[in-house]
Amino acid sequence: MNLKITKTKRSILKTIDPELAPTGSESTYIQVSRSVGAKLFDDSIQRDYTYNGQKFAYVNGFGPNVGQRFVIKIKGRKYYSYITEHAGPATCDIDYTEKDKLLEVLEKHGWAIQDYKGHEGDRNLGLIKGKLVCVDFGPMSRNQFL
Repeated sequence: MNLKITKTKRSILKTIDPELAPTGSESTYIQVSRSVGAKLFDDSIQRDYTYNGQKFAYVNGFGPNVGQRFVIKIKGRKYYSYITEHAGPATCDIDYTEKDKLLEVLEKHGWAIQDYKGHEGDRNLGLIKGKLVCVDFGPMSRNQFL
């Protein structure tokens, strides 16, 4: 899997309206290919903070891999972004025993597990090859504030 921003990925991103893409409280997510997506932020501080949180989660086995950071202009707006391994939605396929184990890992690392509890929290989770992972790495989900 290529986690670098290529000309092809950059071209795909420029054709998608971020206003129509899924958003969280800090970022917009655009799926670029079957296995790769991009997270777009309004500023580099949020992007770098979230990138570092996701990298920590990946290294510790509970988040998608992260790739190259970059800046892109889409429809006249500048976004601070990074490439990420795509995690499919987990809302219909969650094994709640597996979710409880993941919540224990998140709590062990000091993350705000209330952002992941109940059906509302399921939107902050995803599946990669059948494995449940965290997909929200912003400050609110990590019990921290910028």
